[in-house]
Amino acid sequence: MTYSWQIKQLVTRTTTSADSVELLDSVVTIHWNRVGLKADGDTAHINGYTTLDTSNTASGAFVAFNDLTEETVIGWLDNSIASSIIEEYNSKIDAKMAKVDEVTRAVPWS
Repeated sequence: MTYSWQIKQLVTRTTTSADSVELLDSVVTIHWNRVGLKADGDTAHINGYTTLDTSNTASGAFVAFNDLTEETVIGWLDNSIASSIIEEYNSKIDAKMAKVDEVTRAVPWS
């Protein structure tokens, strides 16, 4: 199974950098799906969001909203979420995938 991030929405607002510079349209929340893909093409996902703290961001390291790439935002997720939490997300996806193989059936008697 392979796992990946799918970015759904970004929430922005004006914030202040670590060096007291106003940062317009700073991303403060990332809404995402964590997706699991099996070799046979079956998928499952969970959704969530991650809040970012921009107060420690130096103005020189700030990425303007229109300059963002998917790779940059996924990097923020990977750096903001502990690996143990990502493993929990992956386990939840595995559990969902296991249920994909289940079939609910009526009882065989009348």
